[in-house]
Amino acid sequence: MRFSQLGFVAGTLALVAASSCAASTDDRAGCLSVDEPDPDNKDDNCDGIDGDVSQAVFVATIGNDLAAGTRDAPLRTVRAGIEKAAQLKLSQVLIANGAYAESKTLTVSAGVGLYGGYDAASAWSRAATEGVASSGTTLSGPDVALQISGVADPVAIGRISLSSADGDAAAGSSIALRIVDSKDVKLFDATVIAAGRGGSGANGGDGEPGDDGKPGLPGSGGAVDNQASPGGGGGAGDNLSCPDARGGVGGKGGQSPGFAGLKGGDSNLGELGGAGASTGSCSPSSAKSGGQITVDADSGATGKGAASGVVDLKTYAFTPADGASGEDGKTGAGGGGGGGSSGQTGLACIDGSGNGGGGGGAGGCGGKKGNGGRGGGASIAVVLVRSGLSLAGVQLITAAAGSGGAGGVGGAGGTGGLGGNGATTGAGEIGNGGNGGGGQHGGVGGAGGGGAGGPSVGVWLVGSQRPAEDHVIYTIGPAGRGGASSAAGGAGADGISKSFAP
Repeated sequence: MRFSQLGFVAGTLALVAASSCAASTDDRAGCLSVDEPDPDNKDDNCDGIDGDVSQAVFVATIGNDLAAGTRDAPLRTVRAGIEKAAQLKLSQVLIANGAYAESKTLTVSAGVGLYGGYDAASAWSRAATEGVASSGTTLSGPDVALQISGVADPVAIGRISLSSADGDAAAGSSIALRIVDSKDVKLFDATVIAAGRGGSGANGGDGEPGDDGKPGLPGSGGAVDNQASPGGGGGAGDNLSCPDARGGVGGKGGQSPGFAGLKGGDSNLGELGGAGASTGSCSPSSAKSGGQITVDADSGATGKGAASGVVDLKTYAFTPADGASGEDGKTGAGGGGGGGSSGQTGLACIDGSGNGGGGGGAGGCGGKKGNGGRGGGASIAVVLVRSGLSLAGVQLITAAAGSGGAGGVGGAGGTGGLGGNGATTGAGEIGNGGNGGGGQHGGVGGAGGGGAGGPSVGVWLVGSQRPAEDHVIYTIGPAGRGGASSAAGGAGADGISKSFAP
């Protein structure tokens, strides 16, 4: 059962209308001094209506907010009725059958009762009700329709169907009635409190891929018959987006007097350069290649899926639980530079200089993290904060709560750059320069966690006792599903569907 938008209006009290019985001085047998509207429609104080004319502001769809608020000149809106009652310090707002829509949250901050079910065209009479049934007086409001706040005196709501609008699409929540720091609130006499749907949480954004590493440069050639013209080492590949991924430079070829090739440079993240070649003869000696890692860098950690949203203790709004974002993938290590080859020397050959080693390729940057999905919005009939509440002959209705958004996918790691080739000039005499090591691929970004599904709850208790209940019907909608994650263990929790929470 669901009412289109039953806005709930809380403290609208009425203007004085003289009647046949003076409530405080009536001396006729059986007439009481006070008359609160009741399920039996009794005129306890003999003033012609179920209620107290001297303590009432009247509201009807045929009224005018510039009117006096009496039976013969009712106001048009419940908001105006509340304001008039506060101004005149009255305790009842009597509302004729019809639909009343409010664009802003109605607030009751004084001991005012709101009572519906009156027939303005029939001397403000009330028809009998049986059990819990929807009233002919419907109040619709925004996503928080009515708030009762900071009231020490009793507040009653009877024979009214109140509903809040659906939460907005971006994980908004719908709360029909919020009661904060109020001692004695009574919902009774065929009152229906209906919350709208909770909005679904947005999916988390996917991570961007990591940038690719640049390749190492090739080494330059040495000189077969020139002992003082060694080949230079190739330049290291770099990655401007993640400088730590830079490779090692190639080693220079050997020359007189030692003729040993130089070791290739280590990469920034510690991959060792290849050893240079050494010889003391006319025999060629090739250098070693630079080191490289052939498995991808570590992936980023997966973001944790959200568990459950809560009612904020400052704003009293429902705060959805968002999934955590993942972590960026690790940067790939650059390859080590290749070593330089040896030169040649000896009585049987002309001295020559060695070939240079190739530069190490840069590692790929890690993929960026996937962002967490947003939590789903709630559908809550009543939020009860540090307050007292009783329920009698009431129906509480909630709709479907919003689903949590899926966590974003982590970005792919960047590709490592290739190592530069070592020079091979005159290899039969002076040996080859070592090749630079290839850069390691960057790690994949961690997936974002899914947002928690929103709750669908009859009464959400915050520092309050469970209400006293008598003939209460709970019609509770489905909870929102938790948001998915592309990684194991990252899904958000499903919401709850309960009469009371937490």
